[in-house]
Amino acid sequence: MLEAEGTSRRLISTRHGHVHVRSNGEGEPPLVLLHMGLSSGRMYRHITPRLSAGRRVIVPDRLGFGCSDHPRPGLSLGDYADTTIDALDAMGIGEFDVAGVHTGSCEAIDLAVRYPDRIRRIAVVTVPVFSPEEIPQYKDNYLHEPKPDADGTHLDWYWRWWRDGGFGGAAERSRAWSPELLHEFLMDHLGAQPDPWMTYHAVFDHPTGEFVSKIRQPFLVVDVHDDLTTQTARAMPLLPAHTRVVSRPDLTDVLELFTTAADEIADYFEEFFEEVLP
Repeated sequence: MLEAEGTSRRLISTRHGHVHVRSNGEGEPPLVLLHMGLSSGRMYRHITPRLSAGRRVIVPDRLGFGCSDHPRPGLSLGDYADTTIDALDAMGIGEFDVAGVHTGSCEAIDLAVRYPDRIRRIAVVTVPVFSPEEIPQYKDNYLHEPKPDADGTHLDWYWRWWRDGGFGGAAERSRAWSPELLHEFLMDHLGAQPDPWMTYHAVFDHPTGEFVSKIRQPFLVVDVHDDLTTQTARAMPLLPAHTRVVSRPDLTDVLELFTTAADEIADYFEEFFEEVLP
């Protein structure tokens, strides 16, 4: 798959394994983009050229995805976030802005609370706050994939999973996505084998609801109506008073914001991150 023009790449040793990092542009402070699960940093390649026009944009592949190492089982979301900090330390980066989506939202929130002196601003797309009653069902759903079979028909399961919008078809991907775009995300999913769901389980066990209320940095939440609409609505009363919320009920799949609607999310991010602080 093609990278955004001008991308440089590094493989960095961290406490939990080697992390693959993309970098574009120049300018301070850097903006770090954290991808969702079952994807990789490639999901941001449509938006990186806009965002890196006047600043440095850094996009790591989370452990287990893209070109990063597969982690040992049992890492917490804090462990994944610490790995991101290790990679940024190795690049000589101090203060930075951060943006994330889904799993990346939770990691960005964790970073903002535990490393407040490192994060200048934070933007997320969705804020997944799961109830104790939901978590066992989600954990059970996020374990079942077909085992490889001799004739390869198990691969059709993955294609249909992405075409029809994941569990229960909650995201209406097939209405807007080309086969080529579906193929990109399918390949990231396959590349995350054999344990693509470990990061999700770390998210389910993370107290995101407690963390989000502790954010002190300027905070942007883009609320789309995808498969985490209920969980994001649960987070709304917990958001600190200074949070800026942008509601986009017309977007039914979060990945639209970084593919078919990349210019729109670039507008939101540019306005938020470039606004002059008082």
